[in-house]
Amino acid sequence: MAIIIVSTALFLCWIWIEITLIVVNKLSSHSFNFNKNLHKNFSWILRFIVTLMFLMVIIYMYFFDYGKFSDAIQFCLGAIR
Repeated sequence: MAIIIVSTALFLCWIWIEITLIVVNKLSSHSFNFNKNLHKNFSWILRFIVTLMFLMVIIYMYFFDYGKFSDAIQFCLGAIR
């Protein structure tokens, strides 16, 4: 169940970030001298970091106590009651 919650949160955040990058790319390319390669590199670095963090959370949830993870989420976000 926790992996489903984490996966859903990742998916929603990923969609939001991709939409934001597309909108910023469209708005800034008209008004600035915009380097497309820099934008692509930044996007791939961001995607790599998100994937790495997702894998780290899954590994943490698999190998360590889920109760501690649940308490941390409850303390930080108040998401799990």
